[in-house]
Amino acid sequence: MKTKYNIQKCLGLLLFLGFLACTNEDIVDGGNNSPVEAGILTTLSLDLSVPVSPQVEMMTKTADANGKFGEISTLAVLVFDGSKEQSRPTVTYVPDFKNWDKKFNITTGVNRRVYVLANPKQTSEAAIQAEYPTYADFKGKLENLIEATTTPTGGEMMVGYVRTDVSYFDINDFIDQESESLKIEPTTSGVLYARLYPPYSKITFTIKNEVTDMQKQVLLDIESVSIRNLPTKYSLIPKEESIGLGDVESDEYLLSLDEKNQVLFYMYENRQGIHNANNQNAYSKNPFDGKNIENITGDWDAKWAGNTPCTYIEVKGSYKIWQGSKEEGWDVGSGPISYRFFLGEDAIKDFNIKRNISYNITLAFTGVAGYGELDYEWRVNADLKHTTFVPEGRLDIDGSYGYYFPFYVINHSGKEITFTTTNKSTSDMKIEYKDRYNTLQQVTTPGEDMGVKNGEYMEYGIGSNNIGVLGSAGHYEGAGKDDDNSYGYFGSGSIEVNGKSVKSGMLPISQDDYKPNIDLRPQIINGEIYRERTFTLTLDDGKRELKVREYPLLCISDDDVYDIRLTDKDPEVVYAQRIDHVSRDVKGSKVSYNIAMGICEKGGYKGYMHGKLPTVDQLKRMIGFETGPFKPTTTGPYWCRDGKLYNWETGAPATSGSTGYVRCVYTNK
Repeated sequence: MKTKYNIQKCLGLLLFLGFLACTNEDIVDGGNNSPVEAGILTTLSLDLSVPVSPQVEMMTKTADANGKFGEISTLAVLVFDGSKEQSRPTVTYVPDFKNWDKKFNITTGVNRRVYVLANPKQTSEAAIQAEYPTYADFKGKLENLIEATTTPTGGEMMVGYVRTDVSYFDINDFIDQESESLKIEPTTSGVLYARLYPPYSKITFTIKNEVTDMQKQVLLDIESVSIRNLPTKYSLIPKEESIGLGDVESDEYLLSLDEKNQVLFYMYENRQGIHNANNQNAYSKNPFDGKNIENITGDWDAKWAGNTPCTYIEVKGSYKIWQGSKEEGWDVGSGPISYRFFLGEDAIKDFNIKRNISYNITLAFTGVAGYGELDYEWRVNADLKHTTFVPEGRLDIDGSYGYYFPFYVINHSGKEITFTTTNKSTSDMKIEYKDRYNTLQQVTTPGEDMGVKNGEYMEYGIGSNNIGVLGSAGHYEGAGKDDDNSYGYFGSGSIEVNGKSVKSGMLPISQDDYKPNIDLRPQIINGEIYRERTFTLTLDDGKRELKVREYPLLCISDDDVYDIRLTDKDPEVVYAQRIDHVSRDVKGSKVSYNIAMGICEKGGYKGYMHGKLPTVDQLKRMIGFETGPFKPTTTGPYWCRDGKLYNWETGAPATSGSTGYVRCVYTNK
């Protein structure tokens, strides 16, 4: 499990406060030593603007908040006599920011300090003066926590400190303790600048799950992503560790990943400082100072979840690992798993989520996806003592001849187990398995039960005893007992087959009737035609079932080639595999050219239908036809007969790589 950080400081929302004319030096306290008559109320023009595209990358509009992040609806300008902590403010309240006439009140004098409050909770000048009666009260309340919702709405209060030099904000970190001291005379003019800093940050969280290839004998199926300990309060200026246990929502806040496995969300600032400062490893990052990692065990929610206000992301899923052998030892497990990742400015010891920062975080699951971190329960915890099939629920195969699709049984039941299956003596699907010594065993009777010892796994393979083509041997009406070998139609509505209407169930196809392979090609492409066999594990706590669903091969010959019998005579007939094929001896679904050739060439049927890698033209025909559920989820590349790799989407040659995916064809030429 690897993490990658990218942190960008944002610039805030820039306000321009413009006076009538003169130089900035004239209004900086100390720039002109002539005496000033204090306390005269005057009105100045204020040219205040917020960029149409704010200079805060993280505050760009988002559909989640109806485009309101960083929006200013109301405004208050407060002016204090900075030399007197008990001075009362001169307040200008702007109820409609968009239609403001750009005027605000200020009194003459030295050491005048101007502040801007965006979206104040008070709605009148009197109410604002009552909330901030003195300069000391105003400064003291800037660090106070403000009650809010679990996630920002976009219209939160923001404070702006005023400066005369705009470049100040480019070289100084966040907010000064005070606005710049100004000298105001009746004739004063010039330009002032303020920047508003939203009290929240943007988190872009990406998951890269590379543990999805069953050939590598480890699988992670991510089921949910949530964030926990979201602050429900914020302050107008940063304050270290101001958020406590009572200021966060500890329950799961579910996040929805998009098609790129990415989610963008906003959260209030949560500065929790540095913990376990001497830590050097990502897997040891935890907020419990002084705790020995080996002591952090037990149920997470019951023991640890409520003991820290640090924000963390939790990824939950289903995990399976089945590796090893009798000689090497077994790594076998199946069950629910949880991963936790504490946010911060590094992956080691920092737990600060600072306002107005864009955090881009990638959590990559590779290798065995944290299996070796199970000793660090705060980081990864799981219950992997489940017994199951792999895959769970359903295995899709196609009617390839001479090829076995792998599946597995993981056993943690406490005893040796076997599975049973339907019509084991008559089914056209045949089985093989690898025993405890990793030796391939052929099963003479299809469906024979084979035991798996506790704490181990066993690999099986299942394939079609006859080539999976409508009308071929074993695949026609009445071909097997209870018609379990016949392909059926299971789509929506009804279809016409050989003059008969079929709404659901067995297809009325006689032996050597191959014409439906073209007539029913749309239904074959859509995965509406298949046959199914069920395998069952009977355990003390119930049954586990694996339904093996076999789909017919896809005829990619031209529509007018109606003589598509499985024969060595003209014209050329081509049937394509529907599912990527793999080598039982290679960890991974992408293989070399030589292995790809071996996968395909062993698949000949009765001496006249030959298994081969596709030609470039045949691959392009596969691409054109395979638009339904069996269209690959990846663009490849895929091997062709010329020894080159090609992109599935375009059929163009791949620009790099020495391994690729495999889908074979059966042809009589």
